[in-house]
Amino acid sequence: MPKHLLSIGMPSNRNLTASSKAISSALAYCRAEGYQFVVSDNSGDAAKEKEHAAAFQDDNLHYIKSPPCGVIENWQRAFDATDGAFVLMMGDDDSFFSFAPEPDFDKVEDHVAAIKPAVFSYTETIGIQKIDSMPILSQNAASRILENLKNASGSNLGFFSFWRREVLKSVMDLWMIHHPTKGSYIDWAAMDGLISSGTAILHPSVCYCYNLQNWSGTRNEINTEVDRHFVNAGLPRGSGAYQVLFMGIDSFIFVGRKDSPIPTLEREQAATTGLSVYLQNYIRGLPQSSPHENAEEIAALSQKLIGNDSVEKIFKAISDILDAIQPGLGRKYRDYYEFAIGKPWGTF
Repeated sequence: MPKHLLSIGMPSNRNLTASSKAISSALAYCRAEGYQFVVSDNSGDAAKEKEHAAAFQDDNLHYIKSPPCGVIENWQRAFDATDGAFVLMMGDDDSFFSFAPEPDFDKVEDHVAAIKPAVFSYTETIGIQKIDSMPILSQNAASRILENLKNASGSNLGFFSFWRREVLKSVMDLWMIHHPTKGSYIDWAAMDGLISSGTAILHPSVCYCYNLQNWSGTRNEINTEVDRHFVNAGLPRGSGAYQVLFMGIDSFIFVGRKDSPIPTLEREQAATTGLSVYLQNYIRGLPQSSPHENAEEIAALSQKLIGNDSVEKIFKAISDILDAIQPGLGRKYRDYYEFAIGKPWGTF
């Protein structure tokens, strides 16, 4: 049995100055409401530890001095130390605050996968950019994916919700342990896997403020930032141009994962619905040229997706495109697919 209803986990690598506001805001909320807050600090900043560690003198509050490690390992360390039925994983440059008495969440129905704060995106220079304060209440998994994409309006803010623990672990293990690249660009597809698992009700008295500074430049600057995430994941320069294709196949796998709580037929419909949306957008904006060295070959192979309604041929084309993006990537994805879904590539 979970010890707490809600937990906030924070993998923190920023120094004292850059992370202090985030830590203090979540600490104040959890201390006031009796919820759990876990910080896994791998920054190595002695001033940060001195400033914050003493404030975590409570059974609900845990400050972990983590050894040097990567983002994924620190994320998992923070998550594993939480014990809430619903867990929100918070960035250490974001902030969290409450402005009203806590509602009674004693009876959260089984179909609820998330308790969602109002989420604000902001930049330091402009201020608030977007707000997502909409629940996701469709009873069908495919409809929930489409409802979330409509509400998101290009910003994946709903990701910063309190997710049912087993749902979050299921999706994030596939992303952070088993995925062929484990890239940080996978958040949109992961969100599809999460929201396909159940509804998202609103937490009416809290707000999450997401720092959008890295995504607030010109279109060229944003494209450069996107590509940086792909390169950091070990993919060739220019792979970010095919982001929407990656969204489609990654979404299909997260939604169709074998340990999803939704029935098989509903899961299949949701996975194919999401894939269809992404492929249509990919084909509509298909780059004929890109910084990728195999751009022409990728564009030619992508033509096989146009007007193709054969699942077998679609997945064959996707595998070939992945190999053109990086030799051997198609095989890695086929193995990953079989592990995650439990069936051969392109079948359910």
